Amino acid sequence: MTGWKRFGGIAAALVTGALALGCLGRSPAVHHYTMSSVGGSDVAPSDLSIGLGPVTFPRYLERPNLVTRRGGSEIHIDELNRWAGGFEPNVVGALADDLGARLGTDRVFLDPAASPFPVAFQIAVDIHQFEAVDRDALVLRARWVIRERSGEERAWTRETTIREELVGGDVEDLIAAHEQALGRLAELIASQITISH
Repeated sequence: MTGWKRFGGIAAALVTGALALGCLGRSPAVHHYTMSSVGGSDVAPSDLSIGLGPVTFPRYLERPNLVTRRGGSEIHIDELNRWAGGFEPNVVGALADDLGARLGTDRVFLDPAASPFPVAFQIAVDIHQFEAVDRDALVLRARWVIRERSGEERAWTRETTIREELVGGDVEDLIAAHEQALGRLAELIASQITISH
């Protein structure tokens, strides 16, 4: 009986140790987020057709991970918090929705060549920076061009820097800051189109 008791004690110790190692070796959970339109003020419905694209990004943002900047040049890639579907589709989709809300149209096309309607304006956006800096604020720097596709075929080019203060330090605040910054960019672009249309 003594041998069986000793064997039982050893087996129990092995099971306990295995469970402990299993708990210690468990990987942290990875969280995924999406970016949404912040909407806009009420505007009259319009049949205006807009082409959005290309929208380009610096290479360090072409990844699913959330990216933040530390100091002047250090980039932090967050392995535990990611954009569902990737960063670029989230940005382009939210910007398209924001533009549509501010212009009163649902005719914002990411592939203008496939549009069933004549495109009045084509928007190209070159994003130079779009990340939180030192967890204090989110900075969006972009150069955007609007080309008139009908009439006089005029063009307008602007450089924009938008800063959204981060009230809290959690990921949800960072997501909201991305959405607010895109909403402000859409407001600037939509205002130029409204003046020119």
